[in-house]
Formats: sequence, structure tokens, C-alpha cells
Amino acid sequence: MTGSRCTVLLFMVWTLLILLAVTINTAIASEPQTVQSSQQQSSASYTSHPTDIWARIRGGFKLKGFDRRAVRHHEILYTRHPKYIHRIIKRSKPYLYHIVEEVEHRGMPTEIVLLPLVESAFDPRAKSKSNALGLWQFIPATGDSYGLMRNKWYDDRKDILAATRAALDYLQKLHMIFGDWKLALAAYNWGKTAVRRSLASSHQKGQPASFQHIELPSETRNHVYKLIAVRNIVAAPEKFGVTLDAIPDQPYFAEIKIRHTVNISQITKLANISIDEFNALNPAYNRGVIKIEDTPRILLVPIEKKETFFKNLKFYNRVFRPWRIFLAQNKPDTVESSRPHEIILTHLGVINDIKRDENMMPTSQMIPVPSRKRDIGANANIVRKKPVASNIVKRSENNDSENALTYIVKKGDTLYAIARQHGLTVTQIKYWNNNDENLSIGQELILMPDSPTVWR
Repeated sequence: MTGSRCTVLLFMVWTLLILLAVTINTAIASEPQTVQSSQQQSSASYTSHPTDIWARIRGGFKLKGFDRRAVRHHEILYTRHPKYIHRIIKRSKPYLYHIVEEVEHRGMPTEIVLLPLVESAFDPRAKSKSNALGLWQFIPATGDSYGLMRNKWYDDRKDILAATRAALDYLQKLHMIFGDWKLALAAYNWGKTAVRRSLASSHQKGQPASFQHIELPSETRNHVYKLIAVRNIVAAPEKFGVTLDAIPDQPYFAEIKIRHTVNISQITKLANISIDEFNALNPAYNRGVIKIEDTPRILLVPIEKKETFFKNLKFYNRVFRPWRIFLAQNKPDTVESSRPHEIILTHLGVINDIKRDENMMPTSQMIPVPSRKRDIGANANIVRKKPVASNIVKRSENNDSENALTYIVKKGDTLYAIARQHGLTVTQIKYWNNNDENLSIGQELILMPDSPTVWR
């Protein structure tokens, strides 16, 4: 009995040891699988939500079937000048995210995102010999067909939102007509009627109706090859010895709706941006005044400046006076726009680009007029030449009051003029700035438009 019991106990211990060994081996074997699964999940997450816009663009490339030698020729030309590529990429930064969003939303190949690089080098003010204009190089007739408004005040062919919408509409229509993106791109450059004729001619000759076989101007064919060369460089920049500056996959600008005619200089002050920043995002405007007629206009500001704009708009409610539309009569020298002030017609002529013949203005002409006579001088200067960097009015970082602003003094400023501009008094400004009456260019003045601490 004793021997039998020992045998049973040994068997049980042996069984337990075997089970323990199997459990340990299973745990060890499963650990790498868990890590691998985690890595795969991370990779999939990166693919779905890349942090760099280039990865997202690469994921949507679809165009194939091109003459490799012809494309290679343009690859060499582009990569021979890396500084040129760097300059274009830097210029594209404000626009890429918006274009990618629109292209993906429509299910188009993301090679289309790179088309402005070939069309205009991402210069929204680029103009060709044929009068094509903007990022997408619309000629007037095509722009008119796709709802791009143009007048002496603005040209929507240069507008980032409107021109991008019109270009993608046009490309989609061309793709529906020809059923091939290569032919659609050729038609975008040469015109759909010309491509149709070439296709018909190719069909009559018994040749395939394809991009490779139809007759195209060398400029048009090379235009498409350039796009594919750029696509190849973006797809594998290291292969070509090119470094693409990282561009975040996130919005660059925000939209602001403007319902009243207003100075561009007022917009730059409210958003605390430079004229150059404004023009990069709003290149459609030809003058220093944004004229609003029946439909509001959409302005773009850097996304981090949208909150600044609306905060400053609240603080500036005393001095932010929109322009009014005035029905001009045929009077000799002045128009009585806002009693008791009269505005000189020569100033209005500068602002509105009115051609006067023998001191006569067209009867019943609608023209924008500032709400205050003293605004005229600055406005006229803005329109006579391209707008220059304005005085930046920003929230003060050194004052406890949340209403405080910092005004940077410019040439010609006086305490009285600054006080009137901001709806304040000279006494108040002196009180907030240690009773200093002497101004110097670049000096910072603390202003508190809504402060109740000092009499007005």
C-alpha cells in the first residue's frame, strides 16, 4: 500500500510539472504575437491619420501608364534645382490641406493636389501671357463659365476657395467627358474642344483614342508629364535626393464672413496679421478696400488668428466703422456723405478708380464712402499703391486689464489723433502711460477702450 501511494503521488507531481511547463511555454510564445499585433495596429493608425500631409497625398496616387523616358526628363529638370522645389513647397503650405480635403472629398486622384505646382508654382497671383490667372490658371472665359466673378475690386480666379472649387468642378466634368484622367488633364491645358477634335482625328485614322496615341501639342503633353514627374518626386523624394519640408496634416486657415465694405488695413489690425499674410490668403482683392455688394465675402485668416479677430472686433466696436454705399450725383467737387463732413471727389476717385472727364462723374454711380472724413487720407494712400504693413494693434501681455491693448506708434501720430481713432481722450492715454506727452516711432502705448477707471 505504501509503495502504491508513493507511485500515485509521484505521478501527480509529474503531471503538475508537465502542465506548468506547457503554461509557461504558451505564455512565452504568445508575448511576441501581442507586441506584433500592437505594432500592426500602430502602423494602421498612422496610415489612416498621418501627421504629415505628404503621407496623405501619397496614399491617393492613382495615375499610371506614362512614357517613362519623357517623365524622366522632367524629373531631372526639377531635381536639378532643389532650391526651386523648396521655395514652391514653402509657398504651398497655406493651401495644401484645403486642396487635399476637397480632392479626397470628391474621390479624385491626389495627383490633382500637385497640379498648381505645375500651373502656377503655387503662386496665387501668377499670370500667364494668355491672361490665365491664379493657382489654377483660369482664363477669363473659363472662369466666367464656372462662376468666378471678376471686377475692378476683386478677381475670383485668384481666390483660394472659389478657384479651387471651380478647378475641381472643371476637372471632374472633363473626366466625365473623356473617361480618362490623362485626357482630362490634357483638356484642362489645351481645351476640351481641341482634345475632342484630336480624338476624332485619331479614330478616323484607326488609331487608339488614348493620351499616348492622339496628337497633342508638345506643351500640353509635357504639361501632363511634368505633373507625373512631380508626383514621382513626392512619392519617393529620397530616391531623387530631395527633402520635402514637413507640412502638418491640419487646417492652415479659418473663414470669416464679411458683410460690409471695409478697409483691408482694418482686417489686418483686427486679426493682428501683416499685409503679406493677408494677401497670401486673400489674393483676389485688387485694392485696399473690400467692397461688399449683395453677397457677403469670405476672408481667410490663419486659423490661430480667428479668435484674435473676433476678440479685437469686440474691443473695437467703437472705431470699426464699415463703409457705406453712396449714390453719387453729378456734382462738381464734393459729395455730402455724412454731415457735417464733405468728402473730396478726387479722393473718392482714387479709392474707386473712377475716371473723371472734365470734372464730371457718371450720374447715379454707386461708390463706397468711409463713414468718417478723417479716414479718407489713409484709405487713399492704401489704394494709390499696394497696401503696406499696418500698425499692429494687439492685446497687451503686460497689463492686468483684459481690455488692454497695445498701440505701436507710427510716423505722424499724435496723442489727439490716436485718442480719436480709438474713441478715447488724451487724458486717458496720458493716465495709462505715466502722463508722457512725447511720442516716438515704435513706442508702445497702453490703451483700454472699455475701461471705466478714468473719466472720458
